[in-house]
Amino acid sequence: MSTMSDHQQVVQVPLYHSELWGLESKWLDLLPMGVYFCDADGVLLRWNRYAVKLWVREPRRGDTQEKFCGSLRLFKANGEALAHAACPMANALRTQTHQRIPEVIIGRPDGSQRIVSVTIDPIWDESGKLAGAVNVFQDITQQRRAERARNHVEKRFFRLLQKLPAAAYSCDADGLITYFNSRAEELWGRSPTLNDPVDRFCGSFRLFSPDGKTIQHENCWMALALRNQRDYEGEEILIERPDGSRRSVLAYATPFREDSSNIVGAVNVLIDITDRKQAQARISQLLANEKEQSEQLREADRRKDEFLAMLAHELRNPLAPIRSGLDILAMDPRQEQETVELMQDQLEHLVRLVDDLLDVSRIMRGRIELRRETVPLSELIERSVDAVRPMIRENEQELTVSLPCESIYLDVDPVRFVQVIGNLLTNASKYTDPGGSITLTAALMDDQVKLTIEDTGVGIDQELLPRVFELFAQSSRSLDRSKGGLGIGLTLAKNLIEMHGGSISVHSDGKDCGSTFVIHLNYVDDPMIEVVETKPAEICKPRRILVVDDNRGAAFLLGRLLQKLADHEIETAHDGPTALELALAMRPDIILLDIGLPLMDGFQVGQTIRNNPELDDTLLVAVTGYGQETDRQRSIDAGFDEHLVKPPSIDQMRSILSHSKLK
Repeated sequence: MSTMSDHQQVVQVPLYHSELWGLESKWLDLLPMGVYFCDADGVLLRWNRYAVKLWVREPRRGDTQEKFCGSLRLFKANGEALAHAACPMANALRTQTHQRIPEVIIGRPDGSQRIVSVTIDPIWDESGKLAGAVNVFQDITQQRRAERARNHVEKRFFRLLQKLPAAAYSCDADGLITYFNSRAEELWGRSPTLNDPVDRFCGSFRLFSPDGKTIQHENCWMALALRNQRDYEGEEILIERPDGSRRSVLAYATPFREDSSNIVGAVNVLIDITDRKQAQARISQLLANEKEQSEQLREADRRKDEFLAMLAHELRNPLAPIRSGLDILAMDPRQEQETVELMQDQLEHLVRLVDDLLDVSRIMRGRIELRRETVPLSELIERSVDAVRPMIRENEQELTVSLPCESIYLDVDPVRFVQVIGNLLTNASKYTDPGGSITLTAALMDDQVKLTIEDTGVGIDQELLPRVFELFAQSSRSLDRSKGGLGIGLTLAKNLIEMHGGSISVHSDGKDCGSTFVIHLNYVDDPMIEVVETKPAEICKPRRILVVDDNRGAAFLLGRLLQKLADHEIETAHDGPTALELALAMRPDIILLDIGLPLMDGFQVGQTIRNNPELDDTLLVAVTGYGQETDRQRSIDAGFDEHLVKPPSIDQMRSILSHSKLK
């Protein structure tokens, strides 16, 4: 046995002695290293089990085609291929000298490699003739990889890791921990043993995913970096210490390579984000509370909008028969015309209040869509002045309008623009004493038109001036309500002008000093005006009309108004099923249909009518107190041709009677 362990001397061994062969066979398989024998020609004669384990194959004994070594491929320490004929065993047989090679790489059939140290001694028989050689080789793969990983870390990262304000550690290619800094030890709550298979990939006691699921060490980010040969940056993981406490960390696992590009280890930097996570949890809770409060506010706002819509509906329902009745009275010259006109003015005022109330709600939520047109400024001013002239005349005030000589065109929604100017002129008249004056001036300034509305009225309190455009803002002068209004007109004006891309401002020197409102708005340089030929009004033909409203008075008076306009055949119904029966019986030209009906609502009635081919030619008109955009869209979806908001005016009725769908 001494002849196989002492490699410093040439030993003569009786290779073919039967007792020696038997003795060697028993002991060779017990050695923790590879051992094999070759004859003088390099043919493999015998090997132990460990040699087969390292080669991962069983050589062909005595095969002259397989010589010097049982591995398929050999490489030098630098990775260069090494031919079997030039390997250490071949050199020992050729030179008949002892060979000690610290590092040779064995290539195995599965493509893996092992690093071995090689010691070879020649063997002579009793006659002194070379009989062969014995090769004793040890697997030093783990040591070499550990050394390389440790050297790599020490050379390039040791100082950095020591100074890092975070936990850091390194592993070799097999996941054995080769280094950790003091912050890693503090984070883990323990000090793992270096190069110990028990502590592979991470020195923590236990690992968990952010959602609390257990993570085995072989599936942690360090293990994945080594296995997948890629970086993992900012991956969250929970570390549990031996005392049961847990820390949230971000892992930055980076594999490193040797010159031959083989992975030799990895470094993992762990950033403790426990405090940040706890702060984020507190912030998340605050945000959740804020979200809940916002949802509550949105719900309150939604309920407010529903209330306003319902309020408008309930107000418009009684307004409809009032307007119809007044229109009937106004058509009879025998009635007291002055009283009728006064009642009509008050009704129109009430209608405007309801419309303003809904408009401000829609504008504040961005629900109003502008329908822009290119319109002459003079036409817009004329329409605005005509709307307030009766009020100014009644208050015995003087209105002066001054416009440039040249034609000016604006790209605006004419209805909304007239609404703004009308609101400003109405306010000016309201807060100016009888005999006072109001001036409306337009002037060009660069690429904008400047509109100024000035009055000699009571002025605006200095304390109110900065918030005069805020919703419901009103001066103390109006607490007696003698001037009327809801305090929303200026809010509407400001929002509508800004939606047009313009601006509005106000100035007043205080009590009894009057007020001045100034609007700046872009004008159109080269307007393309489409000339529309106006057709003479057609004579209203008698029609078959079905009026459906659960308010019997409203249905009766609307029918009477229609009969005043022409000799129409009128039928009324007050619920959905009755309306359907009458519609099939009389085949009306027009159905004026309320939405809020008993038994069947107006949308259901409208859809049923539209599904009946016999009523395809019938003009279906919704007449309802619901006037929001969503209500109009529902009417369209249900098959209505038109949507009128209560109370419909006599002009709207005339428009319906001359609708293009009617033959």
